Amino acid sequence: MAVLVTETVFLSVSGLGFAQVFAYANGTRDDSAGDDSAGDDSTRDDSTRDDSAPGRPACGRCRAGPRGALAGAGVAEADNARGVPLTGKGLFPARVAGASFTSVTLDQTQRAAAAESLWAADRDRAPIEPLTQNFPGIDVVDAYEIQLINIRRRLAAGAMVRGHKVGLSSPVMQQMMGVSEPDYGHLLDTMTLSPEEPIATSRYCYPRIEVEIGYILGASLPGEGCTEADVLAATEYVVPSLELIDSRIRDWRIRLADTIADNASSAGVIVGEARRSPAELAAAGIDLANIEAVLYSTTAGSAVNSTGQAAPWAEAARGNTSAVLGNPTTAVAWLARKVASFGVKLEAGHVILPGSCTRAIDARPGDTFRAEFAGLGTVTASFA
Repeated sequence: MAVLVTETVFLSVSGLGFAQVFAYANGTRDDSAGDDSAGDDSTRDDSTRDDSAPGRPACGRCRAGPRGALAGAGVAEADNARGVPLTGKGLFPARVAGASFTSVTLDQTQRAAAAESLWAADRDRAPIEPLTQNFPGIDVVDAYEIQLINIRRRLAAGAMVRGHKVGLSSPVMQQMMGVSEPDYGHLLDTMTLSPEEPIATSRYCYPRIEVEIGYILGASLPGEGCTEADVLAATEYVVPSLELIDSRIRDWRIRLADTIADNASSAGVIVGEARRSPAELAAAGIDLANIEAVLYSTTAGSAVNSTGQAAPWAEAARGNTSAVLGNPTTAVAWLARKVASFGVKLEAGHVILPGSCTRAIDARPGDTFRAEFAGLGTVTASFA
């Protein structure tokens, strides 16, 4: 089946809550392959997973606790930083020339039903069957419309856009999904998590951790024609970060439309304390396209050994930022260009996650993770 390459259908609400509200739409496998949000279950070991363990109900309602702050990320509060997207009617351009489809797209009622099913899965922590199974006609256009429906619903409830994430940013994951470009999701203030506070796994369905550098923008990006040089000039700080990904689709059995509709499988972001400008990194001889990153983990059961001493951290994943489109700065520039066709800019104060430089690792109650980025710093996350 031919897949629509999203040359003209990436949507964004990145401009919402600023001066105006826009109408728009949207190899080998190893630890350096990066961006596991596509849900390759070959990296999972479900034999050790106990979904009935404390803090991780298999299904049922769970009360979400307070969200942590984006610790020290320098995200600016704007008076008008909240907005509700306009309707998606008529916002998608015509199909990409040459793309073919095996079925018609969904109508608005079906899109609304798909969005509601994802909303309920997130609310109740009760994963659903893939949308690509329940809605056989779904395509990429539908998926971004569905994503927008739920983003709009969250903004109407008081959430604010605080950044953006790029997914499917490694060649191996693009090949797996049959696409030639990444996908895209939104980071809201309700998704920002603190490295100082344990994250309740019961708030998620299948939480995983990904290792990424983050770009904190000090100025808005130009959009159309945006280059890597533009990104570096606009970036106030580069920060060590972890993305919490999750799938509201049962057992991560996702295809392209499933992950796009599910906000690119995003669930949260944790930012470390280190702040280094691109100029500082360059002066220190650190190339953003060649930063080694190692993720270490420990669990509550292994935190203390038989002698009563703290057990060492175990390496969970290792990678390099070159796994992200060859250069994570390239991913940020790509995103800026992609959303520019909808009149949207990546704004000052936002955090941009360009994609993971390691495979994703399951997060379970009692796990603690520490990611170390050579020359940049560390970031930690713990789960309860």
